[in-house]
Amino acid sequence: MGLFKKAGTSFALIDIRSSSVGAAYAVIDADRALTLVYSARVPLDPHATEPLAEALPRTLEKALGLLVSEGAPLLHAMAGTGKADHVYVTFTAPWQHSEVRSAVIENEKPFVFTQELLNESVADEEGENKGRTRVSQMIIATLLNGYEVQNPFGKKVNRAELILLSSSLPDDVTELVTKEVRKALHQHQIEFNAFMPEAFVAMQDLYPHQRDFLVLDVGNDATDMLLIKHGLLISISSMAHGVSEITRAAQGMGVSSPAVPLAAAPLVDMGRNTSFASKVEEAEREWLQTIRTELGEIAKQEPLPRTVFLLAEENVRDFLARLLDAPELRSLWLSDEALAIMPVLPIHFAPFVGVQGNTEIDPTLALLALSAAKRL
Repeated sequence: MGLFKKAGTSFALIDIRSSSVGAAYAVIDADRALTLVYSARVPLDPHATEPLAEALPRTLEKALGLLVSEGAPLLHAMAGTGKADHVYVTFTAPWQHSEVRSAVIENEKPFVFTQELLNESVADEEGENKGRTRVSQMIIATLLNGYEVQNPFGKKVNRAELILLSSSLPDDVTELVTKEVRKALHQHQIEFNAFMPEAFVAMQDLYPHQRDFLVLDVGNDATDMLLIKHGLLISISSMAHGVSEITRAAQGMGVSSPAVPLAAAPLVDMGRNTSFASKVEEAEREWLQTIRTELGEIAKQEPLPRTVFLLAEENVRDFLARLLDAPELRSLWLSDEALAIMPVLPIHFAPFVGVQGNTEIDPTLALLALSAAKRL
């Protein structure tokens, strides 16, 4: 235990999305073993006419309260202190904005590619966006004379292209989260990022044999999409549509809980309530059409891979997996064959993430833990 206390590193993870706020503590020990010590998730549930942004502060406060009251004692028992060494906060849409773009260095005469040239090119891409701050910029590939190179420095070329992934967040939201995290966790060093870049880093290790796939991260009011081809991140996009459109249709028919129509859908006898069935089916069709439009834009640039990883809250995961296998989406692949829609499940993390006591694996928090561990 003494060795562990000296060599171990702990971190707090905060996962902010349109459906919930997740919070966790994780520890890497002296042997680089990763353990999820505690995790909790609080639904983000706006009042009837309340904007999503106004529901965030009280949801975040509740999630941080659980981290302090329930998680800190468990962290203290394992790491010798209830205060984390690092705090990582990530956001999904509608707060985050991420994009993939390229920076090109080209000359008729051959030149040597250096770290200095790389730094200058990345700095040239630093733009200003009023009210938002860039929280990360990742070089996801370096192409020299059209070929991807893992170690490009010192090589003589005519053309170098850097593929960059950058993410930004609204200043008012990061200020709010900073204030709440500092108050609850007494930690001033906080790192912010969008969720999808972190997920990309972790999924490379989680699914090493998958080189071509889509990731759909579906929340209540927004969906993030990630396209990976040949192991490279090709595109990242978001749309302001999620499963709440379907649940609102069901609520309009008198169903009070957003989870009920999705979790109970296979059990509902639609024949006894044709009005309910019609309303929900119409909402499903509209949601699918929106997804199809967004994926169609991606398909204009790149053929879509047949493997789709699905990230969603547990109560809607199976429902969405069935819905996404609809013929409306299959036509984008010019095939009637079923897609390989693979929900990201807790069991997938068993070889990589240990758990302490009764802690349950939360897939999105586990992805963040893997990404943070890789960085540390």
